Amino acid sequence: MRVDTTEGYYIIPEAGIREKIQRGFSRTKAEEILSAWLLEQAEKWQMEARNVEVMAYEEFPTIHNYYTTGKIIYLKMQLKPGILHTVTGREVAF
Repeated sequence: MRVDTTEGYYIIPEAGIREKIQRGFSRTKAEEILSAWLLEQAEKWQMEARNVEVMAYEEFPTIHNYYTTGKIIYLKMQLKPGILHTVTGREVAF
């Protein structure tokens, strides 16, 4: 996800989503939006996903005419890896 608060939008390139944002957009809001999208995609693939985790996060200010006018946020998340189903077995003697 890439957020540009100066221009007032965010994009999720993998989904082709580009939406407008409100003033005061923050990391917390970005994480909410991206995690909701990830969980929705997991549901479409019939995956039992409960948790997501942040893989990368960057935030830096945008400056125009020597003044900070907003910020660029880059956020990368993934479904938390783990074992989906436990496999049990028993020893077999031949």
